[in-house]
Amino acid sequence: MSIFFLNAAPAPALNSLWECVQAPQVSFDALSPIVADLWEQTGTPEALGMDPQECRQIQGALQALNQEAARLSDASGRIQTMNLQPSLQSLASSWPVRFRAPKGHLASGGCSSVRLGYDTDVGEMVTIKAAERAEGVPVSLAVIECLLSQEHWLLEMLQRDRPGAGPRVFRLERIEGKLCMVMEYLHGTELSQLHGSALIHGLKGDADLDRLLDLCRQAVAQVAALHEQGIVHCDVKPENFMYHQQRLRIFDLGIALFEGEKHLSPTGTPVYMAPEVWPHETPAEFSRDVFALGVTLYWLMTGVSPFEADSPGEIARKVMLSDPEPPSEVLLRSRPDLRDELSPTSLANLRAFDRIVMKAFSKVRESRYQNANEMLADLQSRLQVEPLPQEAALFLQDAV
Repeated sequence: MSIFFLNAAPAPALNSLWECVQAPQVSFDALSPIVADLWEQTGTPEALGMDPQECRQIQGALQALNQEAARLSDASGRIQTMNLQPSLQSLASSWPVRFRAPKGHLASGGCSSVRLGYDTDVGEMVTIKAAERAEGVPVSLAVIECLLSQEHWLLEMLQRDRPGAGPRVFRLERIEGKLCMVMEYLHGTELSQLHGSALIHGLKGDADLDRLLDLCRQAVAQVAALHEQGIVHCDVKPENFMYHQQRLRIFDLGIALFEGEKHLSPTGTPVYMAPEVWPHETPAEFSRDVFALGVTLYWLMTGVSPFEADSPGEIARKVMLSDPEPPSEVLLRSRPDLRDELSPTSLANLRAFDRIVMKAFSKVRESRYQNANEMLADLQSRLQVEPLPQEAALFLQDAV
């Protein structure tokens, strides 16, 4: 088997090593301390449950990796990580087989679990999503496996036709008896990990607002890529966007459908569900994703949800009946200083953003953008913002 999971005591340091070399280049100064930490940990076999011979094998692989890294580093101490792959695969293969066992879940739900592993075929960390049926889930494992197979197929289609939309997917296979989808490990920041209104309190002027608006544009562009392929995500929300290598990526197509297909019951996350989805599940339409995008962008700009409540019933009542105030009013009430700090162009951008977001989560679906492509076109034509991926990355990291 080419996939394994790490479960021995040094695993956190080993995972740090794999994460360190995910970028195209790595610094020798960043790599060496992690290698040294692993070397030190494998110096105490009894604490790891390994025998001395196993630890010596790992240390030999670590020594070879460190020597290769030193040889390959350029004058500035940088290394092209692709050149380290043979040494990394040798280190991965030296890990005792009995410790290549499932480790703690990265995430789990009623129909799946997600774990982190290393794939010796592709030479990188991977995410493994396994079909699992939790107790009390009212669908069979066979149905859950069909959904995972469909998600794999959708991601393959995106990878072929729209590279950069969603994670790369490698294969679908059974691992330890479970149907698993092996895909790219997106090491980054989920939008949901932003703490409350940290973004808006970090705004310092026009440049920061431009970065935030560009982040919103990237979210819409990711959903637009799905809509171009006829796919309705059905669960657009901050938890399903990852900021990875200076750009936003959408993931978790577990309940996605093609336009016109239908779930057996209302499906999604309540606060992001459009009014027409609540009474009974209707055929999937792009406009339900547009509604969820409007709620997501509102939250990004204000730090609060327009329909937040304590119970699904109360959320449904707000979705059906309440009229949220425009996001710029919420923002400027929280940050009145921005009225003086922002230029007339930025203030005009905020007013245009209000119109776009309020149209996106209109209660009448015919009044919304009919797909994310229409919404993206409106964002790009109304907002005077240039994409700033490098600066946006720093801004987002500061807000977490």
